[in-house]
Amino acid sequence: MIALAALCWSSAGVIVRNLSIGGWETSFWRSLFMTVALLPVLALHHHRHRDSSQPPPRLAFLASGILLAATFNFFILALAHASVANVLIVMASAPFLTAVIGRLFLGEPVSGFTWVAIAIAAAGIALTVFDSLSAHGWLGSLLAFLTVLSFSINTNILRHYRQSSMLPGIFLAGVLSALTALPFAWPLQIAAGDFLPLALLGAGQLGLGLALFTLGARRVPGAQAALVALLEPVLGPVWVWLAFAERPGDLGLVGAALVIAAILFNAVMAMRRGRSAKSLAEAAQSPLPLH
Repeated sequence: MIALAALCWSSAGVIVRNLSIGGWETSFWRSLFMTVALLPVLALHHHRHRDSSQPPPRLAFLASGILLAATFNFFILALAHASVANVLIVMASAPFLTAVIGRLFLGEPVSGFTWVAIAIAAAGIALTVFDSLSAHGWLGSLLAFLTVLSFSINTNILRHYRQSSMLPGIFLAGVLSALTALPFAWPLQIAAGDFLPLALLGAGQLGLGLALFTLGARRVPGAQAALVALLEPVLGPVWVWLAFAERPGDLGLVGAALVIAAILFNAVMAMRRGRSAKSLAEAAQSPLPLH
């Protein structure tokens, strides 16, 4: 499920590059199609969990919706001002920024190997941003960073209120994102050839991807989920490169390698530590002498 989610997400760049409309128009239609597609999923979720689900505090629910809506809009606008590869490389730092924010505001511990991975990823992102500045200017990198920042803060909110169902927050985010983009997207002119790609972008790339990841992430360890989700920043630039010959510069490629290496290192170390902890727990419960 997580691999399929990453595959859905990786299609964003190539779909956006095929559109004839601007960033705000794309963001509006994408959010609108996602919101409509999410209605039956939301209705089914409410029917199944109406008695067992604990509603989150209203302020947390609203904050989550606003931050996720900002993520939707910033991402599409970033693609309009930078290469797909540069945007996805900066966004691949989300696990590390999430860890730092969680440490600062929730007091969650950050392991030593994660700090090492953060340092490696920071160097890679610095190279990527420098490459983006030379090729596209500063705006695309800034929007990509704002995308990651919004997503990381929202992730910590979801983790803090993990006993509550925040799925309706995705629906709220779609509504808020569409309303925010509407004044800039007006008068909503859309070519006939853009209708199907926009529907795929909203219902498939975003909506189906979120649904698959939400279902899959509950069934595997977090480090493994992060490892599989690496398919998005790896495959996204490949699709655009094959379709439009769009690629980052040499510094961007080095930066991408460093970021991916950092995530791989962090995920592998986390899985190894998880297996060690499980082995120790099993040994502690074993009636056999340990020698």
